[in-house]
Amino acid sequence: MTDLALQTLIEFRAEVREFRDEARNSFVQHGHRLNLVTEQMRVQADQLRVQVDLMRDHSNRLVQLETHMAALLATMPHVHTRIDDLAARLATVEARLAALPY
Repeated sequence: MTDLALQTLIEFRAEVREFRDEARNSFVQHGHRLNLVTEQMRVQADQLRVQVDLMRDHSNRLVQLETHMAALLATMPHVHTRIDDLAARLATVEARLAALPY
């Protein structure tokens, strides 16, 4: 009886050793893949942070430009009336040209 139990344990030991080696190799392979995916995600997150910083910088510059343009237009209100007068004169000329017989 003890010989049978001993023989069974010896056979199991070899099978368990093979299973452990296969499991270890599988974990190494999956660990490597996981490390690759993690590194790719880190690189993409860094690139995304750079893009967000660039967009924030562009947004700040646009706000500054709008502020400066508003200040510039506030100092020259007569520009609006000149543009409106010019548009009205252009509309009058276009109406006269359209009325001409060809």
